Amino acid sequence: MKKEVEKLNHEKLLKLYVSYFNSLALFLNNNHDKVRNAIAFFVGPVKIRTTRVPIDTIIKEHLEYLGWKHEVTLVDTIVSRRLFKSEINPATGLEDERTPTEHLLIMVRVV
Repeated sequence: MKKEVEKLNHEKLLKLYVSYFNSLALFLNNNHDKVRNAIAFFVGPVKIRTTRVPIDTIIKEHLEYLGWKHEVTLVDTIVSRRLFKSEINPATGLEDERTPTEHLLIMVRVV
């Protein structure tokens, strides 16, 4: 996924992406062993410019690397929970496209 963000040729977005996932990996590395049976994350597939970032998949893969097992990912379509609608995203100048779904990722400890 990082390679997709690199293709955007936007240094600030790449730094933000790397910083976010490095911080998340550090948090998981330092804390996953403090959880007894299960861990859950509620996230959505955000968008960087034109590229969707599957945060739940990235977290799942990292926790699997740390020895956890994927139990289930529940997906909910976001229908009308937004504060406002805009045709153009003012930050990017691109067509505005909100996060379409929310994902509840559930991982269990491998015994």
